Amino acid sequence: MYQRRTVLGGVIGVGAAAAVRASPSRRPALAVTVDDFGLADTPLLTGAERDARIRSILARHRIKAAGFVAGKYVKGPVADEVLGAWSREGHVIGNHSFSHGYYGAGDPDAYMADILKCEALLSPYPGFRKLFRYPFLAEGKNGGGARCASAAVARRRLQQWACHDRHQRLGH
Repeated sequence: MYQRRTVLGGVIGVGAAAAVRASPSRRPALAVTVDDFGLADTPLLTGAERDARIRSILARHRIKAAGFVAGKYVKGPVADEVLGAWSREGHVIGNHSFSHGYYGAGDPDAYMADILKCEALLSPYPGFRKLFRYPFLAEGKNGGGARCASAAVARRRLQQWACHDRHQRLGH
């Protein structure tokens, strides 16, 4: 059996996580999510080229995806073009916090301020929905911290979404 870290490392390595849910009355549903939206150029592809390839594959297979954006990457014309394209193509844009920091049971109000800073950047895009995914899929190191963070997120009416939430649906 694979360890969770190994599996998540592989998923993060390709930049997408997929959760499949089968229903007896319908074809299986596929939820594709992309985290972070780091658009830095690499030796092989620019950030814009990498994004164009991802969106091309999604379009070819008629798949709509959700992109959970870390606000620290929303800068410059490339980010605006990419997020605009995601919106125009009918994909969902969700919040992944501004700094993409790990919430380790610190101050939930400071963490919420970081989330709201990202929301302010993303809310002008038509594809933005009040969906939130914790960076690293981690709500905190202990039960108390996790409950505190979850309560702060719930107070702002943000829906939490993670690849292991098999019953979550992206409302279009």
